[in-house]
Amino acid sequence: MPAATFNLPIVGASNSSAAVMSSASSVSSTSAHDHLTLAVLGCGSMGIAILSGILNELAEMDAPRPLQVVTSSASVSSLSALYNAQSAPAASSSSFGASSAAAPDEMPERLPTHFLACVRRPEAAKRLRAALWAHSSVVKVVVDDNVAAVQQAGVVLLACQAGEAPALLSAPGMSRALQGKMLISICEGVTAEQIEGYLYGEEEAAASSTAVASPKEARCRIVRAMPNAASLIGESMTVVDTSSATGPLPADAAALVTWIFRRIGSVVHHPSRRAGASAGTRALTTVDRAAASSAAACTALGAAGPAFFALVLEAAIDGAVAMGLPRAEAQLLAAQSMRGAAGLVLQNGEHPTLLRDRITSPGGCAIQGLLALEEGGVRSTVARAVREATAVAVQEGK
Repeated sequence: MPAATFNLPIVGASNSSAAVMSSASSVSSTSAHDHLTLAVLGCGSMGIAILSGILNELAEMDAPRPLQVVTSSASVSSLSALYNAQSAPAASSSSFGASSAAAPDEMPERLPTHFLACVRRPEAAKRLRAALWAHSSVVKVVVDDNVAAVQQAGVVLLACQAGEAPALLSAPGMSRALQGKMLISICEGVTAEQIEGYLYGEEEAAASSTAVASPKEARCRIVRAMPNAASLIGESMTVVDTSSATGPLPADAAALVTWIFRRIGSVVHHPSRRAGASAGTRALTTVDRAAASSAAACTALGAAGPAFFALVLEAAIDGAVAMGLPRAEAQLLAAQSMRGAAGLVLQNGEHPTLLRDRITSPGGCAIQGLLALEEGGVRSTVARAVREATAVAVQEGK
């Protein structure tokens, strides 16, 4: 399929009226050259969740806002700050490799305005269209033509299964199509070095980590991000690796990556190695090892954490059922209790110990239950689970 066949509408445009993406257009020029296209390769459940979050946010940015009555100069300043935050100037460059490290909270200079969702099979395309039917006018579904989609894109999200990544990235023309672009990978267990190997060959990937590396403009910028299963309901905890085989994450790339993943939840940035450290260096310093371990702990807790908490939740439900409570009611009570506890910690920033102390009372049911948990070694067992998951994450990152 030739690249010219992708004729996509601008997000928010209709057949009978001008584009309605007023907020998005404030951060993107109206010329075709400045349109930013996002392609999702292997657009399964996670890709759909991310696309839905982005599209819903763009629609909300464009939605009419109620009139606000300004009653003081402070209010004027507040509204002005809000307007300015949403009206950042358009980017003058289409590349993601020239600027310095960015503040994670920055508004991107450009937002995506075109979307390509790529799958391998027609039946998958049918499911994808059904899932994104509300945005069907602004999303192009591409079947088994990843290279052509990447040629049209400015940013690429690699959302396929880890086992599919080698064949997808080593396809003829893929490395050339990605030249000078940003590739965001959410493939679990696939490192940036492995991605470079799939794209450019093992020998060339090894050479890229030495002092005599090929020119940066000949490669794509690889960013690893790890969202979790809660992405499906907009409650993900995504860990973004701010240091990759292609160097520290630049300002414009960091802002865009953060914006994308905040559409499905919260984001933390963490380097997997110190600035300037070579990914191919065998003798890692203490700082390098600490950075790698800390980054792996972020990945383990963020990605595997929901599974750990699901086991605790299941145990609480089973205990209530054993005492005569219907399972549906027990599940609602336990899940809402866990959600409320997490919400209090997130909202107030308090240590969980303070929450626990407020709940317990002398001779009450809470203190008796807590003592049973301590006697059973729940605290140390959960902590060990995180350590074991971190050890596996460290090995996956090598």
